Amino acid sequence: MGTEALDKRQQQQEQLEILKSSYRSAWEGAFGQFMFLMAEQYSLELTVSVNGQMAESPIVKFWKESLQSLTPNQMREGLKRYMKSDRRSFKPTPGDIEENVKDVAGVDKPIKKYSPDCGGCHGTGFRMVERRSKLTGNTVKVAVDCFCVRIEYDEKSVAPVERQLPPPSQEDLEKVAAKIGNVGCRDQRLVGGRQRDRPHIGADVGCP
Repeated sequence: MGTEALDKRQQQQEQLEILKSSYRSAWEGAFGQFMFLMAEQYSLELTVSVNGQMAESPIVKFWKESLQSLTPNQMREGLKRYMKSDRRSFKPTPGDIEENVKDVAGVDKPIKKYSPDCGGCHGTGFRMVERRSKLTGNTVKVAVDCFCVRIEYDEKSVAPVERQLPPPSQEDLEKVAAKIGNVGCRDQRLVGGRQRDRPHIGADVGCP
């Protein structure tokens, strides 16, 4: 498998980045609506002046960090329920919002799915492969996503790049090294389930 495999990897990576970007935009939009309602209801300052420039206020940054685990729908539903509760006259905390959405499934986000009938993972979504330990240098077995795994969001389905395709061949690695100029390195690479040395190519410009 040569440059065609590398091109496919790049295409899948681009598709995955588009999917992630789409979710980030949806999340930011929902968070903006959330903070606008909070500001109206509880008189919060959303912006502050810093060196003559308007910037997010510390309270906005606090809420943004605190709600990262919630999906757009969970944020909206959590605030909606809180404002209907007996405590609505008090300014909520992130914990109050999270408490109100314990029964709300976070399905409006990228979700990893796998086939329950897959013979490769027996419905677990994982398969065992050999990798070289970064700590010891020894070959160890680790669990990675199975070939059947897909990431789905907003009616799009993308394969995890490093899991869906086999590792690049030695020829592919050498071509990539020649293109990016990362040469002169000699390290161990797992290719086809066994270790090989990457040969020196050109001049040494430093190893990662």
